[in-house]
Amino acid sequence: MCGATDVGRVRKVNQDRFMTDIDLGFVVVADGVGGRKRGEVAAEIACRVVKEHLLRHPTPRARYEMNTGVAERQAVIIMMRNALQKASAQVFAAGHELTSGQGMSCTLDAVLIIGSTAFIAHVGDSRTYLVRNRTASLLTLDHTLLQEKINRGALSPEEAKTAKGGNILTRSIGSLPTAQVDTLCVELEPNDTLLVCSDGLTRYVHDEEFPRALPCATENAVENLVRLARVRGGGDNITAVIVHTYDRLSTIQPTVPTRLLRSLSFFEGCTLDELKALWHQFEQKNASNGDSLYIQDKPADTLFVLLSGAVELHRAHQCISVVRAGDTFGGLCLVAKSERVTTAIAVDDCSYLSIPLQRFQHRYEQGCPVMQRIMYHCLKQATDIVRRQNIAISDD
Repeated sequence: MCGATDVGRVRKVNQDRFMTDIDLGFVVVADGVGGRKRGEVAAEIACRVVKEHLLRHPTPRARYEMNTGVAERQAVIIMMRNALQKASAQVFAAGHELTSGQGMSCTLDAVLIIGSTAFIAHVGDSRTYLVRNRTASLLTLDHTLLQEKINRGALSPEEAKTAKGGNILTRSIGSLPTAQVDTLCVELEPNDTLLVCSDGLTRYVHDEEFPRALPCATENAVENLVRLARVRGGGDNITAVIVHTYDRLSTIQPTVPTRLLRSLSFFEGCTLDELKALWHQFEQKNASNGDSLYIQDKPADTLFVLLSGAVELHRAHQCISVVRAGDTFGGLCLVAKSERVTTAIAVDDCSYLSIPLQRFQHRYEQGCPVMQRIMYHCLKQATDIVRRQNIAISDD
């Protein structure tokens, strides 16, 4: 994952911005709209807001890593769309404050790779390509006046290449408080390359040239691609980011458990190394619809983390709570020896993690900081439960 940007040979200010985060599997490219003031500020704000939104909402990513179902996929799409909507709102507000009401805006393409799926959110005429088997496929559709004419059949793609008005946008981030966002998902294969770029690149380098220009996803390759656009004219700012998916697909799996645990408030404050060590203390198991994970009045000796599916907690043959993927339950056993006050029944085929009380206590007594943090959360959970019970009793 690497990128490069260049001011070009005509513009005085580079209004393009890009960000990458290999651990998050995240790429964003924004191009400040020319002809408006502070386009570079708009692009900077938009990139930052999108990344911050994804970092603050880790649960959809973690759940999709565990279960690539339709609901989980849709949750990630909604998260991506909301990230760009939030960016548009903040750029719009900042634009009216910084430019005396004239406003500022930018185009934006964001890519989030989870496992073997690339989630793409797009507004404007920056582009995202998939290079596979020496062929480049355009994944996004330009939001320009010319593209709308092509869509209506008023222009052919060949006629559009020489027609005027190719840079007139019909959508952008920040021109309005809300933006109409295109989203799509692509299943990646080993040796795929994703290219995310501003229109300053695609104006001078044609789609069919990308496979030859990107023999590998290296810093030199992307810099050469940007340099080619500059040599051929460089009439606009030029930005390109490439992601070669082979490395990411081959290394993504070891990071899945730590991302899941990090997304749970139960393990808040744990470092990455602590989470990696903690993962090996758990046992991963599966349960079928109707199976009991534990039974009321039996000794409580295990903490559970649900990875997928759902579990109902029953007391006296009545369902009192439903546990969803990503939730922890059974943690009171870590605070004090006790008997189960509920029966846990799988209502879907599900997978879960469990850590026996004996193993937990051994690590806790050795002074393991992650176990101490978990104990803190268990005590807090127990206190909250007792408080709620006391309130219920007083209400009665």
